[in-house]
Amino acid sequence: PDATPLAAALRLTREARADFSERGSRIGLGIIHQQFLGEPTLEHDGGTGGYRSSLQIQPRSGIVRVVLSNNAAFAPQSLFAALDPAR
Repeated sequence: PDATPLAAALRLTREARADFSERGSRIGLGIIHQQFLGEPTLEHDGGTGGYRSSLQIQPRSGIVRVVLSNNAAFAPQSLFAALDPAR
């Protein structure tokens, strides 16, 4: 991405801009910045029309997690939380 015309815009999405006290983290341009399993993590989730989704990226280790659900009552983040013994 750094070699594309979108490089500057993509860098902006990775900058935390405000506290996001609801999650005890920070938020950028639609991206939540937090620690997960001891590593800086970028996250975004949401839902519409009976569907839920969650995306989690750990740039340092190159790990990407995605949960897609066709059940609006299910919280995809609960699967990520199950990975973390500290939660």
